[in-house]
Amino acid sequence: FLRASHFIDDTLVLGVNSNIARKEGFLMQLHKANFAEKFGLLIKGKFKLLKIDRLQTILRKENKDIHLPLSLNEVFIGHKLPYQMSRYIIYFKNKKEFQKSSGIIIGTPIGSHAWIASAGGKKLPITSNIFQFIVREPYQGRLHENKLIHDYFTTEKLVITAESSHIIITVDSLSEEFAVLKNDQIIIKQSKMPLQYISFS
Repeated sequence: FLRASHFIDDTLVLGVNSNIARKEGFLMQLHKANFAEKFGLLIKGKFKLLKIDRLQTILRKENKDIHLPLSLNEVFIGHKLPYQMSRYIIYFKNKKEFQKSSGIIIGTPIGSHAWIASAGGKKLPITSNIFQFIVREPYQGRLHENKLIHDYFTTEKLVITAESSHIIITVDSLSEEFAVLKNDQIIIKQSKMPLQYISFS
């Protein structure tokens, strides 16, 4: 479901769980036992259409902007080796801060029930238009006292400038790893293309 969402713009999406014993299927309400009943309701138009917000990520290099797949769950920015420190500058709500950490997770309303929740974020209603970011294991020392480590946003942009190479971006932990070089800029904002999700609850 997550991977399919990377290729969908405004097409209606119906989630079907092929194996409820092994797959969590957070957005997959249909399965073998209820498929006929729910699909009958779909044909009759007896369903809700939910607009679920996604994140747009732009990787800005010297000469071009690279638009990454829309994120349904989260965007991760950090060193490609999990035990190495990520160095970057974060710009958020007219504030600027140099940070060293294990990376940043930026989550959607849906994503607030996934990785970002495990990292200490807050679970939000899936139809809210509230996004959040959380900095993983921020380095706090005599010269570094970070304050921009967990916050919420709606229409604001989160901007990150890489202060070292070997940083990567992944979308929903499924996309390819997009390489970020020193001085590259990453812009994350609400997408204008929410997922059109069919729901029966």
